[in-house]
Amino acid sequence: AAAMNRIAMLSLVTLCLYAPHDLYAQGGAPAGDVRYIPGDVEVGDKSYPYIVLPPLEVVEGREYPLFLFLHGAGERGSDNERQKGHFPNRMSGEWYRERFPCYVLAPQCPKQVKWADVAYGEPQNKPEPSDPMRAAIAALKEVVRDHPIDMDRIMLTGLSMGGYGTFDLASRHPGWFAAAAAVCGGA
Repeated sequence: AAAMNRIAMLSLVTLCLYAPHDLYAQGGAPAGDVRYIPGDVEVGDKSYPYIVLPPLEVVEGREYPLFLFLHGAGERGSDNERQKGHFPNRMSGEWYRERFPCYVLAPQCPKQVKWADVAYGEPQNKPEPSDPMRAAIAALKEVVRDHPIDMDRIMLTGLSMGGYGTFDLASRHPGWFAAAAAVCGGA
């Protein structure tokens, strides 16, 4: 059963990241009234923003899966908006939210730095995570503390630069995630 859950969750990630845009016309478009919950964490002397997309309805006593999404280099910044592209915006669509009740956590990496502090194509063997990765870890800890998250169904995914971050974080904390899917990233 656990293997089937992992396959289903990885299939959802693949569908959301690679589905043709005409799915938006079938009710998958981001809802106009979607309410992301903004947050931020402090790492060192710097603040790092993140957003959380909750399920459409949170039923008391129920726990929900959580997807941690690490965006690509094009979504870096400090506006707490750009990281909504790709996976969070897909998951905010009514079609997805009705069928896949879950939380989506999307931290934002600042410009000029990366999730994984390595040169692309080189081995990732830095002893300490980058500051943006430390912020993503802090955001994850904050969200699982404050929301009804099923600790056995936390998934990690990332796109491009976030794919590198996915490999980096999964290798640092392999027991934290039920599944990990790096899209267009390496390690």
